[in-house]
Amino acid sequence: MTKHPLRILSTLAVFAAAATLTLNAFASSGNGRITELVVSASSNRAWIVLDHVLSSSPACSTNNNLMMWDPTTTAGKILLTQVNAAFLANKTITIGGTGTCTTQGGLAGDTLDFISLVP
Repeated sequence: MTKHPLRILSTLAVFAAAATLTLNAFASSGNGRITELVVSASSNRAWIVLDHVLSSSPACSTNNNLMMWDPTTTAGKILLTQVNAAFLANKTITIGGTGTCTTQGGLAGDTLDFISLVP
């Protein structure tokens, strides 16, 4: 009996998609305005606080309206640029997390995955 390469690839794709959905099942998401933006050079961390509570914050999060990330990576720098624009313009944003926490001192928040500026 011969295995079909396409069938094997499609089966792997289904398992990969299911794993991704499972990993992000408890990721935070929400809409709101940024009330606080902090960037710490000594710890390579940045975080924002929103004026609304995020939905589905992971259990490791100490604050349900806080998102954190590493602003030294390429993706982190892009996120910081968008966060700055939204904060300075007082724009409403839609954000989502990865479902895993980033920590700084006694704070822990869902790791920021995406940000969208709402017109």
